[in-house]
Amino acid sequence: MASVAAAALVATTLAVAAAGPAAATGAQPLDVTVEPLAPSVTVSETDLRSDLTSTVTVEGHGFDPTLATGTRPPFSGLQSGLYIAFGRYPDVWRPSAGVPSTERHNPPGATGNGVSVIWAVPEASFAASSPRQDPSAPTYTILRADGSFTATVKVNRDWLADVSGNFGIYTYAGGGANVAAYETYTPVTFFERAESQVVASAVRGSVGKAVALPVAVDASGADVAGTVEATIAGTTVATGTLSAGRATLSLGGLTAGTHTVDLAFTPSTDRIAPSSSSVAVTVAKGAAKVAATWPSLTYGRTAKVAVTVSGPVAATGKVSLLNGSTVLSTATLSGGKASLTVPKTLAAGTRTLTVSYAGSSELSTAKVSSKRTVAKASSSITVKAATVTSKVAGKVVVTVKATGTTPTGKVTVKVTRNGTSYATKTVTLRSGTRTVTLPKLGKGMYNVKVTYAGSSNVKASSRSAQLKVV
Repeated sequence: MASVAAAALVATTLAVAAAGPAAATGAQPLDVTVEPLAPSVTVSETDLRSDLTSTVTVEGHGFDPTLATGTRPPFSGLQSGLYIAFGRYPDVWRPSAGVPSTERHNPPGATGNGVSVIWAVPEASFAASSPRQDPSAPTYTILRADGSFTATVKVNRDWLADVSGNFGIYTYAGGGANVAAYETYTPVTFFERAESQVVASAVRGSVGKAVALPVAVDASGADVAGTVEATIAGTTVATGTLSAGRATLSLGGLTAGTHTVDLAFTPSTDRIAPSSSSVAVTVAKGAAKVAATWPSLTYGRTAKVAVTVSGPVAATGKVSLLNGSTVLSTATLSGGKASLTVPKTLAAGTRTLTVSYAGSSELSTAKVSSKRTVAKASSSITVKAATVTSKVAGKVVVTVKATGTTPTGKVTVKVTRNGTSYATKTVTLRSGTRTVTLPKLGKGMYNVKVTYAGSSNVKASSRSAQLKVV
């Protein structure tokens, strides 16, 4: 804010009569000289940017409206107020000193009256103006009866770049009047903004972790303060306040891939120009972890492997169960979990089973392996030996069963009585069964023992039965 006062003052004399006891003593009247307030001007801002048009508010006080009478239209013979002007004037510029108007340079044309030059006129003068003037026009503001006014003036250094003199906000009597008390000068200066540069280097991070992005803002010859905003595709992802021209932005929630991060510096002072730049931020996929709960495994029976995939973000996608390189089953994760089926056909023995996660757009692939033993299926034997006569060869029907499979391999049928062996035959199962024909036997009860030798996937077993020969 800036304020100046005119030097011209008007003195008045006030005679004050003594009263009370002073009158009785013949006291003389007291002469008091009262000096009214001199005109003064306050400008809202006087140090302005050189590269743009600024708007300043000018407030005046003590401008007695009766002091200025116009000598030319439109306020000839009327109270004509004063001009409030942005100009570039010489050191000696005052109309009251006889300086002609040609020495006072105001912006020309469309940047002049109503923009950089405002006329403050008492409201009563408009009614009698000729030609008639509109007090609401941009050219005018009201000079109030108490001698105050408020005006909005636009200022731009380039408007007066081709003339010499002192930049300032000037006031002086309008309409041809000449009032030294109205003449004030408030200096206006202009500054060049320091150019700034936002500097940041490419950084790398991973999904699920905030990426730290160091940012520096440099401006030649200036202490840099302000904020830096980071945006990706128009969306703000981080904001930081500079300290000694430096800030580290925390970029959270970035997806995998390379992102172009736009950086915008907003200075805390008008003396530094804003600036912007871009930087590449590469985000790698997050690390996934696979956990599996293994069931007991038996050939001929299906089983379920409970799978959980975790990571810095929710896991989506597919998991597969492999026996070596052979895929046994595949499932889609839901809430990071899935159930994989171990088929009943997985051969008995020690197997290296692997649960493999295929990864997603945000998580890398992962797997977990385990050596698991697949037990052989248990077998059961059914023996049917019908009663025969000694004149007929007996027959034994053998059936071998196992859960989830049809046993293969050989069975041996041995016929004994009282420790003596009468017949032994070994046959190969067909679809899990076989009928064995025995030799003719003498009358009596015989023990028939059937032994199943087992297979690579089914356990061996045996069963005995009685054969009656009559």
